[in-house]
Amino acid sequence: MDETSKSFPKFNTTGRSFIIKFKMQGEEQETTANLKECITALTNYLVDEVVDRDLVGLRIRNTENVQGKVVGISFRRRDQLKPDLIWDVLIEGHSEQC
Repeated sequence: MDETSKSFPKFNTTGRSFIIKFKMQGEEQETTANLKECITALTNYLVDEVVDRDLVGLRIRNTENVQGKVVGISFRRRDQLKPDLIWDVLIEGHSEQC
């Protein structure tokens, strides 16, 4: 994982960017279960140091398939950004592309 951050003093906010490359799962692990596990770990990492009153938003894009649609989750309270929400948005975005 590669992480960078940028401060926006005018808006009193900080943006963080992550590039994540998923490892190939073993044959014994189902792809969906592996992806859900990764999303849960990522969500926990994203909100770990965020103060409760802060808002968190998320954009997901594929760096290898630049034609793919960017998936976005609008700003919401830290406690509202849950792995199930991210999973639902990813599934919805995928079904729109099919």
